[in-house]
Amino acid sequence: MEKTLEIKRRAQKRLQAGDVDGAVAEYEKLLGSEEADPYVFVTLGDLLFKKGQRDEAGRRYREAAQSYERTGLIKNAIAVCKKMVRLGLETADTTRYLGELHAQDGLTSEATVYFIQFADHSLSVGERRAAADALDRAAHLTPENPHTWERVGELWGLEGESLRGAQALLKAADAHERVGQAKDAERLRTRAEEMHPGAADMVRQNGDVSALTAKMPDPASAPDDTRDRVAPPSVSTVSTANGRSAVEGLDSRQSFVPPAAGAVAREALDAPLGGHWTTAPTQAVSGHDEETAEIDPSTGDAPADVQALLSRAREFLSAG
Repeated sequence: MEKTLEIKRRAQKRLQAGDVDGAVAEYEKLLGSEEADPYVFVTLGDLLFKKGQRDEAGRRYREAAQSYERTGLIKNAIAVCKKMVRLGLETADTTRYLGELHAQDGLTSEATVYFIQFADHSLSVGERRAAADALDRAAHLTPENPHTWERVGELWGLEGESLRGAQALLKAADAHERVGQAKDAERLRTRAEEMHPGAADMVRQNGDVSALTAKMPDPASAPDDTRDRVAPPSVSTVSTANGRSAVEGLDSRQSFVPPAAGAVAREALDAPLGGHWTTAPTQAVSGHDEETAEIDPSTGDAPADVQALLSRAREFLSAG
C-alpha cells in the first residue's frame, strides 16, 4: 500500500511540473496485477487522450471498463464506455459491449437498442453473421417483440443456418399469436417450414435447437450433388404482411451512429432494422441451408448389413 501511495505522489508531482510522459510512466507501474485499481486505467486514459494518443487512450478506457466489470461495478463500466463515446473514441465493439453491460445491469430495453445498433453497423460493413448474432441476443432479451425475431430468423436463413432461422421465425409467430395477430403467426409458421421443413416438430421435441445446430455438419462439406439440391432462401421471396421485404436493406451501406445515452424510446425496439435505408437489398445469397437432401430409400443390391445401416440412418434423419 505504501509503495502504491508513493507512486501516485510521484505521478502527481510530475503532472504539476507539466511532465505528462513521466506521470504516465509512473501510473503504468501500478498495472502489474489483475487487482489493479480500475481508476488507474481511467487516469491513464485521460492522460493519453490529453497527449493526443487516441487509440492508446481508448485501450486504457476499455481496460478500465473490464476491470470494473470484474469487480461487479457494472454502472462504473457503463460510465467509462459512455465517456469513450463522448470523447469520440467509440467503436462498434464498444457498442456491443454496452449492450452486454446493460443486460448484466438488468436494463433490457437499453441493452436491446445497443445490440440493434451494433447489428445495424455490422450489416453496413457486410458482416452479416455478427449482425445475426447481435440481433439474436436482442431477441432473447425482449422475446415479446416479434419484429426482432423475424429479422434474426431471416438473417440466419441467409447465413445458411436454416434450422436456427426457422426457430426464430417460429418464436416470432408465437409472439404474434400472443397478441391476437393470427394471420401474421400463420405467415411466419409457413415461412419457417419453407426455410427448414420439419423445424416445428424438431423444436417441439428438442426445445431450443441452438446447441443442436452447432453439431450439424457444414453443408459446404456435403457432396456436390447433395448441395445442389438445397436451394438457399431468396431475399426477393421473403415478404411481410405489408409487402415489404423482411430483410430489406440488410446489405445496404450506412454510416455508424452510436446510440444516444439516456432514456431509450420504446419505439426503437419495434422499428424495422434498417428501415431508414433506401438502397435495394442484395439478391445474391451465399451459403446453403443446413438441411441436406433426403436419403434415397432405394438400396439396390446393397448387402444386408449396409441396408440395416441405411435404415437406421433414415430413422435418425426423420427424428431430427
